[in-house]
Amino acid sequence: LTFQDGLTGSELGSVSSVTELLSTWQSLPESAVAFHARECHLSKWFLARAEFSLARRFRASNYPTDFIDPEGRERADWLRNWILSETRAHRNKLASGVENVHSADASTTIVRLGKGSLGGKGRGFRFLHSIEDKYSLSTLLPELEMVVPRSFILATEVFDRFIEDNKLMVPALNATTNEEVREMFAAATLPQDVTVELRRYLEAQTSPLAVRSSSLFEDAFLQPFAGIYESIMLPNTAGSLEARLAQLSLGGR
Repeated sequence: LTFQDGLTGSELGSVSSVTELLSTWQSLPESAVAFHARECHLSKWFLARAEFSLARRFRASNYPTDFIDPEGRERADWLRNWILSETRAHRNKLASGVENVHSADASTTIVRLGKGSLGGKGRGFRFLHSIEDKYSLSTLLPELEMVVPRSFILATEVFDRFIEDNKLMVPALNATTNEEVREMFAAATLPQDVTVELRRYLEAQTSPLAVRSSSLFEDAFLQPFAGIYESIMLPNTAGSLEARLAQLSLGGR
C-alpha cells in the first residue's frame, strides 16, 4: 500500500505489513488520512491480506460523515485514531487465547514464545482451538471427530532475534540459491531462551512432531505464502532428550 498526500499527490511511503502500516499511519498528515479513507484503500488492502473482519469494519465506515465534530468540521484525526485502535484491538484479539510458554503447563494445548505476530498458520490453529473449546464440537456433532494438534508457536520476534543474533540478513539476501540459505540457517544457533523452552516442551512431548512455517502472508490473496516453506516431520524417538532437542532445533532453523 503506497500512501500519498491528498492535496499534493506526492508519495509519503509504502507499507507491506500491518506493523509498518500502524507505524506509518499514525504520522501521516490529515490530508493523506482523509484521501485514503475516501478511496477505501485500507479496506481493500486488508481484504487482499485476508483480514476480512477489519476490511468489513473499515468499508462500513463513512468518511467524513461518521467523523464530524459538533462544530461541523471533518475530523481526520478522529479517523486516524479509530483506525489505529481497531487494528491494534484486532491483533490483540487474534493473539489472545494463546498462553505464554512461561505460564503454561503440560496440559496447555497451544502456547507461544516471543512477542509479535503468530503468523497465518499460528492464527489458524489458535482459531481452531478456540472453536473447539467454545462450542464443544464433540457434543454438538458427535459423528464428527476433529483433532487439533497441540501447538508451540515461535512468534515473529523470535525469528527477528535469530536473524539479528546470527547476522544472517545480508548474507541471506545476497545468496543465489536456496541451498546457500539452508546451509547458513542450519549452521546458526537459536536464542538461548528458545532452546531452554524447546527442551522443556520436549520433556512432556514424546509423540511425533511436525515443524511448520507460519508466514505473515500465509493466506494473503495476492501474495499467498502457503506451501512455500518446507514442513519437517520428526518421529521424536531419538535415544536422549538432547538428541531430540538437536533434531527439533535443526528443523526449526
